[in-house]
Amino acid sequence: IKGVIAPEAANNAKDGGSLIPTVAFGIPGSAETAIFLAILVLHGMEPGPTILLQHEREVYGLIVALTVSAVTASIIGLLLSRVLVLITRIDVNIVVPVVVLLSLTGVYVLEGRMADVLLAVAMGILGYLMIRFDYPRLTLVIAFVLGETAERSFHQIRLISDGEVFGYMLGRPISVVLIVAIVITFLLPTMRSAMARRAGA
Repeated sequence: IKGVIAPEAANNAKDGGSLIPTVAFGIPGSAETAIFLAILVLHGMEPGPTILLQHEREVYGLIVALTVSAVTASIIGLLLSRVLVLITRIDVNIVVPVVVLLSLTGVYVLEGRMADVLLAVAMGILGYLMIRFDYPRLTLVIAFVLGETAERSFHQIRLISDGEVFGYMLGRPISVVLIVAIVITFLLPTMRSAMARRAGA
């Protein structure tokens, strides 16, 4: 059982750390925090350096909730482990339809529009295809969450630079450093794959 407890403890310990860039900078640290970031934005809480000033009560409430939930989950796990393990024996063919039905019901109840249900089904199919063909889903979630913020920032810099966006950005050392870092980040996986193939040959 130690072989299960140790990795699960490490897995759960990452949640607090991944929330730091999510809340402080609006950059999700994991797939779960990307969804959490979307929830914050939906409720009018825009993550960033000023969130502690604008939503102090909510941020400290989040810290307390994380602490309490960790302790509570540990107690429940110790007391009800033999009962909870029975959940793993439930047939997947029963669980999946129930979860899908409840999810679609929740989507419809929220606004009462069938278009939302169709959109949820379409996104579910897209998610399945991304899993099937091994595409990262986190990047898609981040694009949905940060897309509006990125678009607003782009319009701001366009106004500041009088339409000369790239000239303005390339004329600022910090912008150049960030652009180079982004390019390296994109090229690094390809370079590593090429080096691995060359080493294998």
